[in-house]
Amino acid sequence: MLTAPPHFLMRRLCLLIAAFLCLCVTAQKPLKNIAALLKGGKAQEALTAIEQCTHDTLLREKPVLYQYGVQACQQLCDKANERLYLKQKIDTTQLFSTIYGLYEYALRTDSLERHTSRKPKYHKTNIELLTSHYPNLRAASAYFLQRKDYAAAQHYANRYFAFIQDSIWDSNTMPAALEKDQTLVARCHLLSSMQLRDYASTFLYADLALRDTASHSLLTQQLVIAADNMGDSLRAYHIAQDGLAAHPDNSFFYRHITRYMLRHDAVQEALMLTDSLLSLDSLSISLHEGKAALLFHHEDYDDCIAAANTLLRLTPAHVRAHYLIGASYCRKAQNINLPDNIKSRAYKNGHKQRQTLYEKARTHMETFRQLSPDKISAWGPYLYTIYLHLNMGKEFEEINHLIE
Repeated sequence: MLTAPPHFLMRRLCLLIAAFLCLCVTAQKPLKNIAALLKGGKAQEALTAIEQCTHDTLLREKPVLYQYGVQACQQLCDKANERLYLKQKIDTTQLFSTIYGLYEYALRTDSLERHTSRKPKYHKTNIELLTSHYPNLRAASAYFLQRKDYAAAQHYANRYFAFIQDSIWDSNTMPAALEKDQTLVARCHLLSSMQLRDYASTFLYADLALRDTASHSLLTQQLVIAADNMGDSLRAYHIAQDGLAAHPDNSFFYRHITRYMLRHDAVQEALMLTDSLLSLDSLSISLHEGKAALLFHHEDYDDCIAAANTLLRLTPAHVRAHYLIGASYCRKAQNINLPDNIKSRAYKNGHKQRQTLYEKARTHMETFRQLSPDKISAWGPYLYTIYLHLNMGKEFEEINHLIE
């Protein structure tokens, strides 16, 4: 068996070592160039060079490369703050982008150091730096939400939560004000997601957002709407129940709950809920209106008329009260069965009673028409029936023409 001479093996080893050293020197050159750019205050050029180095298989695993990114972003932030101090105009969108870049570089540095070093060199410094930038981190989503750039507001909120969930944070280093910040950013995320009709995303940080007591009612309403648009009516119903428990005077939650109950033939339960709420607020217009409507659906027309009259005493110009009273009188009239013998006393009494009911219905339905002239589909059929039975030829012809 032939073997290479010892001097040949030694020579080959030396060549390999020389090549490795040469490679290391070559790798260090771009890093030195970036350091020089940073020293010269050329932060933007440094970031460009850093981005190019991330495609190098050797350089992209070096923590120092990304720490240079942290330094470059910090330089840009310092320049922006200096311009603000001098009351000069800055590109706010670019500033927020730079701050998030700073976070990304710092977290990347920390991640690589955790895998390559037992004693991370930049961890403590970066923790302090990221903590100092938290007000800016929180402000980004609110800034874009205020300017109705909902996609950007949602995007920055998502990145915010991704950052705070990173392994760089621990119980000893997490900023004390973080919980409040999370609530504010979660609120921005929820509202921007609703505007984007990204209903599923609305629920991502909903629990955090609902800690905002000042916006709790509004945010809960948004969640009800989101669940409904997702086709989850049961979820929307349960959220509305929570909303009503927290805000019993909010008619939105009451209306949503009672509509759900009506769709599931639970009118009695809806009436019990309404009465319990009226015991807390006997002057609530929405509750009296809800009760009258529920009674009408339950075909309790006398009680519906009484409830609607209570509503009119509270609000004389209440539009729907007139509709419910007029419709109830019409239904009562239609429920009167007349005997076949038109000469009988029973027929005459029944006919007179029915005409009286139609007259009462007419007053309220015509008032409803005056107050809501565009709702032909609501008052048209009733007035058609009323004018027909009261032999009001001219009025009947007009309504018949409108319906046709």
